[in-house]
Amino acid sequence: GFNSTYGGVKLNIDEDWTDASMVVATPNTLTVNKTGSGTGNVVSTQVSNGVDASIDTAIACATACSTTNSTFATTDTVTLTATADASSTFTGWTGCTSTSGTTCTILVATSTTVTANFSTAVTNYTLTVAKAGTGSGTVTTTDSSINCGSTCSSSYAASTVVTLTAAPAAGSVFTSWTGCTSTSGTACSVTLAAATTVTATFSPAPTFTSGLASTTLSINAGQSATDVLTITPQTGYTGTFNTFNCAGLPASATCTFNPTTLTASGNGVALTTTLTVTTSPSAHLLPPSTTGHASTIMLAGLFLPLGLLPFTRRRRIVISTRLQRLLLFVAAFSALGLTQLLTGCGGGSSANTPTGPIFSGTIVVSFSSGAAATQLPVQLTINR
Repeated sequence: GFNSTYGGVKLNIDEDWTDASMVVATPNTLTVNKTGSGTGNVVSTQVSNGVDASIDTAIACATACSTTNSTFATTDTVTLTATADASSTFTGWTGCTSTSGTTCTILVATSTTVTANFSTAVTNYTLTVAKAGTGSGTVTTTDSSINCGSTCSSSYAASTVVTLTAAPAAGSVFTSWTGCTSTSGTACSVTLAAATTVTATFSPAPTFTSGLASTTLSINAGQSATDVLTITPQTGYTGTFNTFNCAGLPASATCTFNPTTLTASGNGVALTTTLTVTTSPSAHLLPPSTTGHASTIMLAGLFLPLGLLPFTRRRRIVISTRLQRLLLFVAAFSALGLTQLLTGCGGGSSANTPTGPIFSGTIVVSFSSGAAATQLPVQLTINR
């Protein structure tokens, strides 16, 4: 005999070709499933090669549908189309005879199951960093996508948690964050649910001013004088001031500071230390006396003429009365000068005693704060 099926119809012919019959073939079932975290719909958009359309049932699996099925003739070719919802993305088919994008083609020769997969659509948002204030610094993210600096924005998937860190430049301090989901010191955490801008504010680092109560000091030799050095830190400044020193002092003068260390705790309170300059007595500062040299000269003038007289007689040199008188005059004059040098004239001071200040010039008061040094000039006069 002979039998054949086409278009859902089965033709049967007996062995002697004297009897023939036609029956409708048993239909096959096409099952459609949907999987994944997203949503969408699947519909049959075309059925071809069907002879008996009465057994064909259109497929329509909407958003709420997870599975559906329909019957088709064994020779039918069915085309299905998947469409994702707005918040989802279609990612692919399985079980199809062939696919092209969102379409699936099935030759329903047997009962068949196909699956359409939908995932939640990935939404990206831009995170932007802005910097404010008169200071400077950089902002970076832990994934290095932002280094602001130069790169101040990046795109992230919705619900991503991004951590940013602010780093002030030298001479600046970080002040505050705005726009963050949460903050902790210099760190800012952002959970992205929309395009977001965060702002890091930097300010100049607090500093200090310094000055002396007086920029001139006048001291009598053998005495001391004081001045007050005041250091005024800005609020927020912390640090230690030390290594107080004076440069340019004469050898017989010294300076001291009390206290020798000052500490700023950030409260902006002014700090003071007392500078004391001490000098030695004036005699220690005078140039060496010339009395010894003058006495020697005077004594030579006194004894030299007298010493020559015996030699003139021994050699029988005839000295005139006038020359003898001259030598005696020189000796007498030298004796008078020596007397005045040793006793002084009228009780007054010697004409060789120096006058004017012992020292007059600029000294430099300095101190350190960390690696930086501060210098303040003072005009110093030491009187006799």
